[in-house]
Amino acid sequence: MYIFIIFDIFATAMETEFLTYKFRLLPNNEQKEFLNVQFGNVRFVYNYFLDKHLKENYMPLSNYIDLYDLVEKFCWLKKSQINSLEYSYKKFCNNIKFINSNQSSELKFLSKRKFNCFNIKSSNVEVIKNKFIKIPMLNSLIKCIVHRKIKGQILLYSIIKYNDGKFYVNILTQNKCKKQRVKCKNIVGLDLGIKNIVTTSDGKIYDNPKYINKYLHNVSVATKHLHNKKRGSNSFERQRIKLAKLYKKIANSRKDNLHKISREIVNNYDAVCCEKLNIKDLVKNHTCLKVFMMQVWEH
Repeated sequence: MYIFIIFDIFATAMETEFLTYKFRLLPNNEQKEFLNVQFGNVRFVYNYFLDKHLKENYMPLSNYIDLYDLVEKFCWLKKSQINSLEYSYKKFCNNIKFINSNQSSELKFLSKRKFNCFNIKSSNVEVIKNKFIKIPMLNSLIKCIVHRKIKGQILLYSIIKYNDGKFYVNILTQNKCKKQRVKCKNIVGLDLGIKNIVTTSDGKIYDNPKYINKYLHNVSVATKHLHNKKRGSNSFERQRIKLAKLYKKIANSRKDNLHKISREIVNNYDAVCCEKLNIKDLVKNHTCLKVFMMQVWEH
């Protein structure tokens, strides 16, 4: 969340704080091939049991017996750590429980062209000299850009590949901290809008840069070139990555602006009050759908 609501009540005892550090990975071609194999195996486990659930009404078990049988059936799954496959199976189980309890729509199969991720236990990974990361079953070290110090006990490593072809690692840490009581002196109210992102009760206005309009021509040209390529060819894949990088640039520009606004508000005020918008109902208005989605109110 970019807009924080701070109250005048803090616990005096020690509290557990979970933080996630995100670092860029720079693997070579051999390491990329190894990581793609891990992504494929984890994705196969999830899609296999999901397909079994849809066709045979399969319900997941509390233990991993079915997963172990699957690994024995498909020997190439042994190229991945069993812990990573267990995390994928656990994710499938949690999604099935969530759908049954909330009666939401059906699950979708994972696609290799979108978000890819696999998890590794903290005991099996090692960060060396804040420059490299050692992953089990991989002989070489992967170069990692560690731009800040990691604090706390490391719980989990998540290797991520986005659709623009870039690799990252998310490190989940646990730390115990003692929060102090703060007196609220400066209180401000925020009003979210369309023309302006935020208007404070003090009269300060934060304009909307509208990054999507700035890069709209580039997006349309890149999309047109992508449609002219043959699907599955190397030129199609190169153009798809170009378009994905362009969308990523728009998203990063928008996030950077929101982080700057939220940091300025948090530094200047002790308590922040903002309205609660029902985004789902607002998006149902298709005439203003593009305008509402550009605001990124959910962040």
